[in-house]
Amino acid sequence: MHAEYVCVPRNLIAPLPDNVDFEAAAFTTLGAIAMHGFRQAGVQVGERVAVIGLGLLGLLAVGIANAAGCAVFGVDLDPGRVALAIMMGAQAVLRQGAEEAAQSFSRGRGCDAVLICADAASNDPVELAGVIARDRARVIAVGASACSYRARFITRRS
Repeated sequence: MHAEYVCVPRNLIAPLPDNVDFEAAAFTTLGAIAMHGFRQAGVQVGERVAVIGLGLLGLLAVGIANAAGCAVFGVDLDPGRVALAIMMGAQAVLRQGAEEAAQSFSRGRGCDAVLICADAASNDPVELAGVIARDRARVIAVGASACSYRARFITRRS
């Protein structure tokens, strides 16, 4: 909810610790979304994880995957976001060279898991995920990307 006051049931809230300010606590939900996507992928230590879309949610996913002991590959359209992912320890590239770089990153086998954190008007992130994923890889749409929303909407209307 984006409001000054919201009424929610008691079991849907958590107390804010004294050492956490409201600005830092505002990231809790985004962190939980990134963590949920990572857990849905069933990733194990040492696996190769690709993150498509390096906005706030994608960078949180990069940090979680790094902390879990995974090799992380990131893709984005923005050079600044790619640079941030590299500073966080990921191997990251711009979209133009993603297929070749992913093959090099995975030594020709493909990524074990792909987390789609991009919000795009096209289905390019989904198509890229299919190209860079290994056989039987887990592909997870983290958050609500436009392409996954459109696919669900079309399915429901059919």
